[in-house]
Amino acid sequence: MQRLVAGVILSFDLTICNCSGVIREVGLFCKWSYKRSKALKTFIKKVITEIWFMQQKCSHLDTH
Repeated sequence: MQRLVAGVILSFDLTICNCSGVIREVGLFCKWSYKRSKALKTFIKKVITEIWFMQQKCSHLDTH
């Protein structure tokens, strides 16, 4: 579970870094607002929770 969560968070970090790199290439400055930051954190928590529930369902099916 921890490895999967780390993979999900790492994927988001890489996406954000790539986005920042692209923005820097065209010479724009992008600053995340508090609302966007909070929305991203909420989204990541939802994704992690959904993955956890899916794993629980699959492990339940495997035991029967």
